[in-house]
Formats: sequence, structure tokens, C-alpha cells
Amino acid sequence: MDGSGLLRPLLVGKFANSWFLKKVPVTFKHSKKAWMTAEIWKEWLQSMDKKRKQKMFLFADNCPAHPVVTRLKAVAVHFLLPNTTAVLQPMDQGVIQCFKSWYKKLLLGKMGNALDSSIDFKVDVLQAMHFAAAAWDHVSGTCAANCFRHAGWQVGSNTEDNTLPGI
Repeated sequence: MDGSGLLRPLLVGKFANSWFLKKVPVTFKHSKKAWMTAEIWKEWLQSMDKKRKQKMFLFADNCPAHPVVTRLKAVAVHFLLPNTTAVLQPMDQGVIQCFKSWYKKLLLGKMGNALDSSIDFKVDVLQAMHFAAAAWDHVSGTCAANCFRHAGWQVGSNTEDNTLPGI
């Protein structure tokens, strides 16, 4: 909630075993349609749970690709009520917009450089992943903290102060 624990992006694509996946600066998983699946969700949460040294509380919407995962030690998942995600989810309060703005800025910068150099403008999947990682690096902890506050979440001195707004 204070913006200090931003996780690397998880990207889902169609490519299962490409050479460039070893060089990507993001977490990458694959599925046939490049959609989040319940299996990817479970794997990601279990992997996150093993890596975490501190406990974390993760907010998730209630889509079918986000099933309950049991036996997690460091990660606690709270599922938001149906039809409340746009109001309560901090990511929807500006973090996603900030990320997309930086991504577009990087993409347009590459396009501008290509036009200036009179070369063809092309972006491959690996470059798109690097743009996503760079854009995410520009999303500040302050931005995330402001989005939590805008969604009604408050950081307090004890757990009673960290209440779920509107629930």
C-alpha cells in the first residue's frame, strides 16, 4: 500500500519455448490464446510464495482465471467482491494508466527515431517485453501509494486501521 513492494509484470503470450524468453526482464508464461489461465495463476502465486521473505497481501478480482490457491505461506490473497474491482482495485485507479502511458511514450520514441533515420519501424515481441519492463520501472511507488489512497485504502499502525473500503 505504500508502493514499496511493486512486483515485476507477468506477461502471458503464445510462445512456449522461444530462445528470447531467457533474455526477458519480466515474468513470462504462455497459453494457447495468450490469456491468463487458472494454471498460470496457481503457478505464479506458488512461485511468488516461495520467493517471498516477507508476508504480502494481494488483491485480485474474481475472474475465473483467479481460483483460490491453498497452502500459501507468505502470500495472502483477498478477492474483491463482484462489480467492485473498478472502484476498489488500486491498479484500476491509475497504476495501469501510468504503465500504459510510459509504454506508449517508449513506443512512440522508437517510432520517432525510426522516422528520423528513414528506417522501417518494427517492434518484435522481445522489444515489446523490454518496453513493458522499462515502462513498469517508471511506475513509481508514489503512484501506487496514491492509487491505494484514491481507492480508499489507508495505511495504519495496526491491522484494524487497514480496512477494506466499502466492504
